[in-house]
Amino acid sequence: MGDYFTEEPGILPNKLGVDDPELLKAIEVSVVMVRLIWLEENPINGEIGFDHLCAIHRYSFSDLYHFAGVMRDVWLAKDDGVFCYPENLEGAQQAIFTQLKHDKLLKGLGKPEFIEKLATLTGDLIALHPFREGNGRSVRAFLKQLAENAGYDLNYEDVRDDELLSTDIATFKGNLAPLKELLHRIVSPVAV
Repeated sequence: MGDYFTEEPGILPNKLGVDDPELLKAIEVSVVMVRLIWLEENPINGEIGFDHLCAIHRYSFSDLYHFAGVMRDVWLAKDDGVFCYPENLEGAQQAIFTQLKHDKLLKGLGKPEFIEKLATLTGDLIALHPFREGNGRSVRAFLKQLAENAGYDLNYEDVRDDELLSTDIATFKGNLAPLKELLHRIVSPVAV
């Protein structure tokens, strides 16, 4: 599973046999967008935890990649930061999801405390970066389902992609302030 690239630099081997990186990215964006829309209307059932996150990733990316839903076994880095080492992924995910269970899946919290805990969880999941590709989209879909389960709507519709990226980068570098500011804008109690 460690051989994630084809002969061409930066092209993930894919089920479609696409070897043009721009075309692959365009197909991926379209396919995953449709999958994520369907997922909002038909959430994955089951216990909310790491297996749930893997199921979301598998559903979202399985048309494209054989590694969909599978924890990565390669090192990944962006800019000057290295994500969780693959040999530490299992222990790190267990710690994150044990804490989430301890926090009762963030149920019964007022909005300020919910946002604090959601921001910390988001930061942990960004640093974990458990999949070879598609972590941000899968994590956001997971967080939306977690939030709804806890009585909150997490609405990313009016958030620009560049804002999400800059917020994720700041969060990865340990600055949760932009993420908390964003969450205050997009979190609201679920209408009953």
